[in-house]
Amino acid sequence: MKETAGDSADSAASTVNYLRSATATLIPGSAPFLGKVFDQIEQISKEHGDDVKKIFDETYKDFEKLAKEGGLDSQTASKTVDILQKRVKELQELAGAAGGDAYNKLISENPKLKDQIAEQYDKLKEVVEKAKEKKPEAQKLLEDTSSELAQIFKDNGVSKEAVQKAQDLLKKKAEEAKKLGEDLAKEAKDDKKKK
Repeated sequence: MKETAGDSADSAASTVNYLRSATATLIPGSAPFLGKVFDQIEQISKEHGDDVKKIFDETYKDFEKLAKEGGLDSQTASKTVDILQKRVKELQELAGAAGGDAYNKLISENPKLKDQIAEQYDKLKEVVEKAKEKKPEAQKLLEDTSSELAQIFKDNGVSKEAVQKAQDLLKKKAEEAKKLGEDLAKEAKDDKKKK
């Protein structure tokens, strides 16, 4: 952890790699469990540049302070997890706002679509909202769906076929979100049995 903020902030990828390394140092054995989280962070960083850099800089400062104050003990590991949870939540909110913006822009530019896809989108969003706290990939599902919807109408115009493609996409994504919700419920049930 001898890198400087300048070294680790040269690019989003190097910052994510630094955070991966710092986390692995502060929480030995965490790499396999946190790999997915860092993969998602890397994807969000590619899509949201400067806003993500601000969050990375704050995370870096938090880790730097923790490395100076803490040791390699369970209290430091716990604080590291708290920092990561806080920052991942900020990143998810950033990504969610951007995904929602794509959908909202699509609807505002094509008001008649609201009657044709809004109900399905709102249901998907509701499932994602319930699941995203425990399953961060749920937020990405909504984000990707918003982008895919925008692309469908960009490529095909607001045609009957495009509306059908959008409805099919929303149906497919709703099934994926439902599966995430079911997995979450199963995990909660399994956790309850363990106690």
